[in-house]
Amino acid sequence: MNMITLTTEQLRARAKDRPQGYIADVLARAEYCDGVIVRLPLAQWKALRAKYAPDAPAAPRQTLAPAPALAGQAAIAAARFAICKSCPDARDHTFRCRFHTGCCFGRWRATPEHQCPQGRWPAADQASYGKGRP
Repeated sequence: MNMITLTTEQLRARAKDRPQGYIADVLARAEYCDGVIVRLPLAQWKALRAKYAPDAPAAPRQTLAPAPALAGQAAIAAARFAICKSCPDARDHTFRCRFHTGCCFGRWRATPEHQCPQGRWPAADQASYGKGRP
């Protein structure tokens, strides 16, 4: 049987947002309680959640589409990484460059305003990335 385990501290914290009698109701349905741990069958827990749920239905989850600027930045980073993989100046599997002295070449490469120290990347025109240009 599936069980839900709570500490009495967790139960008291939940009771702060619930009506009077919540703790007594939970303990009446518990199969085990030693003063520190409370165990309830999953079906009883679901019944309690339904009984003490707020009247308003939960707001639907909002799904966010990727922001165009971030998608463009990811395309720039991917295209630049492909160029760096074939570059003779790349070091440590393209995580460093012989001419770039910064600590995080990957993050630097992903910023559209930055350019290859040797001029190997195309212009930072985001519209051109992913449309036939490397």
